[in-house]
Amino acid sequence: MEFATDYWTATMSQFFMLPEHFTFTTLDVSTLLVFVATFMLAVRFLRVDKRPGNLPPLVPGGWPLIHHMPSLLKTDLRLQFDRWAKKLGDVYGVKLPNEIYVVSGYTALKEMMEKDAFSTRFDTNISAAVGGDQDILMAPYGEVFKKRRRFATSVFRRLGVKMGPGSTQDQIQEEARFICLKISGYKEQPFDVSADLTSAVGNIICALVIGKRFDYGDTRFQHLQMTMKKLVVKMASIAIPFIHYIPKVQDPLAELRFHSKKLQQFIQEEIDQHRQNLDPEDPRDFIDYCLLQLDQQDGGGTWLNEENVGYILKDLFIAGTDTTAATLTWALLYMILYPDIQQKVQAELDSVLGATKPSLAHRDQLPYTAATIMEALRIRHIAPTLFARQAAESNCLCGFDIAKGTFVIFSTQ
Repeated sequence: MEFATDYWTATMSQFFMLPEHFTFTTLDVSTLLVFVATFMLAVRFLRVDKRPGNLPPLVPGGWPLIHHMPSLLKTDLRLQFDRWAKKLGDVYGVKLPNEIYVVSGYTALKEMMEKDAFSTRFDTNISAAVGGDQDILMAPYGEVFKKRRRFATSVFRRLGVKMGPGSTQDQIQEEARFICLKISGYKEQPFDVSADLTSAVGNIICALVIGKRFDYGDTRFQHLQMTMKKLVVKMASIAIPFIHYIPKVQDPLAELRFHSKKLQQFIQEEIDQHRQNLDPEDPRDFIDYCLLQLDQQDGGGTWLNEENVGYILKDLFIAGTDTTAATLTWALLYMILYPDIQQKVQAELDSVLGATKPSLAHRDQLPYTAATIMEALRIRHIAPTLFARQAAESNCLCGFDIAKGTFVIFSTQ
């Protein structure tokens, strides 16, 4: 201890070139450190940042290093964004800890969505889950993205994701029958309807992607559902800045990548099985169409390879399963909370359908039911902030300058 004190005394004395008769003590060193820390904090809080150019207004205040993050951790993200928008306008900046811009309001959102410069999505968690930019969801906006999206859309149309004859509504009606049987089996016992709805939605995704549905008790299907559940939870978590620099603290994305790898393993097993049973004259599902496209390119494609196929299939599972199940769960909850609305919906269904299965063809005949569904979608938006976007080039938004590389997020509250 004495050696350490003497060392610091000598070092500090040399650094500040103090007179020989001046000696540092432990108290002097502590006082100096407190002074430096206090000075830095004072400068941080009292200085007025000069923001170059015509930039959006910045949310005032904030903490050192983590800036405005505590404000978002202690309250609902959507509500905080809404409060800031009322004070600062439809476009404003916030540091989380890097500075990003938040866009809200119909006019500002419409202007942003119409500009290609803001079409590239960005999300660290989702990128880690789906494999970077090798898919459709997180691929940079451009010709490769357009070709992958155009291909996926055309395949879905062939598989029946459309209105009219040959649509997938038969599969949905059949799955609805299974979920109703499952729920009726509980009788008057309490149960978690969200888990069953997730299984039902997952089966519809499986039918489109791999050409088959699973029994709800199937072990492999249950493992898939559990992997999807854990993956979605990790994707929705907020990373704490700098935490990975702390010794013995695990990489915050490590567990997310682990579950993503398990989903990738399931998908690869299905791709391998489809490769063995592929019939070029009779493609059965999304994987078959992807394999046929790969064979047609004969290794010469620049926008689609087998690795891309695996990542695109991840997109379909991640984007389609939990989102749809969460929407259905909220809709059922509101039906329970508002029994008068539930009775009106049921009365309309009984008068129009009778014993007939509901289909998209009945939508125009069920205005009250359609309005109820739309209100459930509005009041409980499952992704109110959507994906962050990264400006591909310097641009202007609502009169403000947005530099290339800047991150912009939506707020649809």
